[in-house]
Amino acid sequence: MVYLDCQNVESAVQSLAEASQTADDLVVEAMQSFETNWDLAAEDPFVAVPRDFFRSLDVAIDDLRFEGAYFFHASRVIDPDSFRREGIQPLEPMVDRLWDTLYELARDLFTEEGWRRFRANLEAGGGGEAGSDYREKVGNRLHHGPHGMLVRDTVLIPEATGSHDYLAIPEIVEDIAVASGFDLRERFEAAATSCIVKFRASRTSPVDVRAAFWYVYKGIRGEGIGESSLSGIALCGSPVPAADILAVDRVTPQQKQAALDAWRAATYGV
Repeated sequence: MVYLDCQNVESAVQSLAEASQTADDLVVEAMQSFETNWDLAAEDPFVAVPRDFFRSLDVAIDDLRFEGAYFFHASRVIDPDSFRREGIQPLEPMVDRLWDTLYELARDLFTEEGWRRFRANLEAGGGGEAGSDYREKVGNRLHHGPHGMLVRDTVLIPEATGSHDYLAIPEIVEDIAVASGFDLRERFEAAATSCIVKFRASRTSPVDVRAAFWYVYKGIRGEGIGESSLSGIALCGSPVPAADILAVDRVTPQQKQAALDAWRAATYGV
């Protein structure tokens, strides 16, 4: 059994090749020569094309078996090493710590009592649209995470899929910052570090396999990734234990920009 690993195109090729009991170079050659048929009657081509590709290798896509998959959690945090110590925690047990952390960045703006009043007002219905977004995240377990994406590039290059840039700022921090009316976002971004946390989970889905196919297919052809490579995991309040953390990679602005530039060149030729 093998883990599906979309750290990069090479690791994804290796995963798909091993699961299909095919040599890596044969998978690459088959991808390069495979003609995509977008005219598949009533079938969704994003489903049918991967199926037909593996059929060309005499493999049924539904027969591919993975022990699990590696996922990528993007964040910006004050202490990236906390992921190594504590794993990835869901929102509920972290809310109080988050407010305490943000207060340390806003001590010259709020007294302790003023900060408590601000939080109470936000949680009671204040803060406008940002306050509403905050309450939705705190009150709905579907938003509690942890979340991870199957393809690392989809969190490194959010523009490719129209996603939120979690490497810039977590959504809930953005909500609090906007509701505060001060420059809390800028202070947080200056103090925090962007990082991508790689973790393992003992589950995969057919969507994961199809997303991995499209990631490899576009990658080896020099095309920019898009929504076809989107797949992920939402743990809905269950933490990722520290033992399942494989890497915590700090991401610099230069690395983000280089990845974005490469994607734009592959997608738009500029």
